[in-house]
Amino acid sequence: MRTDKRSSQKPDKKMPSRVHRRGIVGYSKKSALLEEAITHMNTGKYGRSSAVLKELLALDPQNIEARHLFATLHLRLGSLVTARQAFESLANEAIGRQDYWLAESLLGEYLAAGPRCVPFLEQLAHVHQEKGDEMAAVAELGKAIEILRDDPDPDNPQKAAQLYAKIRELAPASPVAFQLAPLFDVQTGELLGGSSSSATILSRSSISAVIASR
Repeated sequence: MRTDKRSSQKPDKKMPSRVHRRGIVGYSKKSALLEEAITHMNTGKYGRSSAVLKELLALDPQNIEARHLFATLHLRLGSLVTARQAFESLANEAIGRQDYWLAESLLGEYLAAGPRCVPFLEQLAHVHQEKGDEMAAVAELGKAIEILRDDPDPDNPQKAAQLYAKIRELAPASPVAFQLAPLFDVQTGELLGGSSSSATILSRSSISAVIASR
């Protein structure tokens, strides 16, 4: 009886492991390539990391982790334009899936390297709004207005006024809305001149305080 029990138990123990190994062969190659790319990047071997990521993306062009890593690689290399395109695509896809936490992470990662990117600040504000955090949204819009005041958008001179209108729509009683109010004409809503005014200095302080309290 003991011999029968031992012989019947052995196949039961081995079969699950064999099935598992056969099922992960395809995944293991992609996982190994991704880990190799990360290792090369962390050791500063950006050329090797790029080559491995290209190999991985040839196998799986829509691999989100590989695309994200490639975008991060461009940031580390200082290729902000290429990185921006990559992060924008990934963020838009995340927003389309309503994965707002991933979208926030992607936009924040790029903004850490390129903090004066108004479209990304505006998009990040949209993400916060979708998450129900109006105060965080107006804080990002306030940053964008500060940038546009010093460096207006030549293609859209009214951009700052449009963003301020959005702030008033989302949180009219917020500190950011009150402190930015003196920068805009009461009648037309247009941005006023004079970047050295005390109101401007106060607005900067208020926006920083709101961001720090998040």
